[in-house]
Amino acid sequence: MSETPSPLENLAACAVAYLAGILFTLVLISYIDAALANEGRSRRTAPPAPSPLEG
Repeated sequence: MSETPSPLENLAACAVAYLAGILFTLVLISYIDAALANEGRSRRTAPPAPSPLEG
C-alpha cells in the first residue's frame, strides 16, 4: 500500500496546480489579445483594393 500524503503536501500540490492554472490562463489571454490586435492592425494597414472603374 502507498502512504497517504500529508495535509501539507496536499496543500502544496493544490497551490502549485492553482498557480499553474492562473499562469496558463494569463498566457492564453495574452496570446489571444496579441492575435486579435495583429489581425486588426493588418486589416487597417492593408491597402484598399483598386476600383474597377479607375483606368
